[in-house]
Amino acid sequence: MVARLFVVLLFYSFSIQAAEVKEHLLANGLKILVKEEHRSPVVVSQIWYKVGSSYEPSGITGISHMLEHMMFKGTDKHPAGEFSKIIAENGGRENAFTGRDYTAYFQTLEKSRLAISFELEADRMQNIHLLADELEKELQVVMEERRMRTEDNPRAKLQEYLMAMAYSNSPYRNPVIGWPADIENYQVNDLQQWYQQWYAPNNATLVVAGDVQAKEVFKLAEQYFAPIPIQKIPELKPQTEMAQVGTRRMTVKLPAKVPYILMAYKVPSFKVVEEAWEVYALDVLAVVLDGGNSARLPAKLQHGQQIASSIGVGYDLGARLEELFMIEAT
Repeated sequence: MVARLFVVLLFYSFSIQAAEVKEHLLANGLKILVKEEHRSPVVVSQIWYKVGSSYEPSGITGISHMLEHMMFKGTDKHPAGEFSKIIAENGGRENAFTGRDYTAYFQTLEKSRLAISFELEADRMQNIHLLADELEKELQVVMEERRMRTEDNPRAKLQEYLMAMAYSNSPYRNPVIGWPADIENYQVNDLQQWYQQWYAPNNATLVVAGDVQAKEVFKLAEQYFAPIPIQKIPELKPQTEMAQVGTRRMTVKLPAKVPYILMAYKVPSFKVVEEAWEVYALDVLAVVLDGGNSARLPAKLQHGQQIASSIGVGYDLGARLEELFMIEAT
């Protein structure tokens, strides 16, 4: 009874917090979410585009990530490097990241400088420069990033192999950063087409959290983003993974100091599940198995039998396609 009461209170607390997020939709389709948080005079602004590595066809894998890099290469109004310079001069921080189902850009600033973020993001949503000489330089940066994070990292390399083996036809089998041969052969036209297809207000969500008033944020967003025209976004075709008919195993031999095991089970995500309770059960299971030192796997395999030095469990219920429930150990 106590456990059930705790779960009820937990979900009630979560619903109260979620209700504090205010939402507004511009006429051009841009969704705006605002979470007022007045504990410090800071604001975080993020813009999320619904495009990532799972949207990419063969031959241009990783192009969403490459475009993320190129989005800092300037516009007519703000030349290459000026975006980051302006944010830094105003005491802020900024960065970007790409996932399988999204690409996002964010800035952290003093609250009165939110307009700076909006002006810069609205500008590069429609006016980015994609130049061959800048692409050539950034290709070297991305290739080095891949070497550092994947090629020279046995765990990351094994994870890449596992994803390619686990999925037969799902785009989740491709790495977010892309395959080396594809990266080496990007052309400016590839990036330009990708930018024009997916970077539009009706394919984006603006998220603002901090010491702000929601009404003022909506008004400011109208000023900077409302003039951007709506675009036709391509409709994605079904990308259903083929049914698996047997266990798949692979042994990867790489220079490493300790052995590493990675197991994955195909499971539904929230978007493709038939019964919603299943994804919540999987999410709870991940915590039961690996929610701290007293969780099942660390308690038994690390502290009990002492046959593992580390163990982890991962599951993303918010994935767009069928997901993997993963268990790793060294």
